[in-house]
Amino acid sequence: MMEAARLKRARWRLRAYFIGSGIIMAFLFLLLAEGVIRFFGVEATNYLATLVFAAMVMAGGTYAIIYFSAVVVHVARRRLNKQPIMETED
Repeated sequence: MMEAARLKRARWRLRAYFIGSGIIMAFLFLLLAEGVIRFFGVEATNYLATLVFAAMVMAGGTYAIIYFSAVVVHVARRRLNKQPIMETED
């Protein structure tokens, strides 16, 4: 019983870390996008729309880089261990 309660608390803590880090990253992307917009002087019709669009582009690029590197690490690890790359439980 104690093990189940401990696991439940750990899951909630992990969710809180995930959501909290996502919010922090969103603010950091907004700040970085603001710096890029001010440095390059690029502004569309609305400053806020440009800011949010630039932050979304950077967040999408970061997600793509992380996802692609995870796939490369997965394939490399499987190849080194001489295992099939894709299995039904993957």
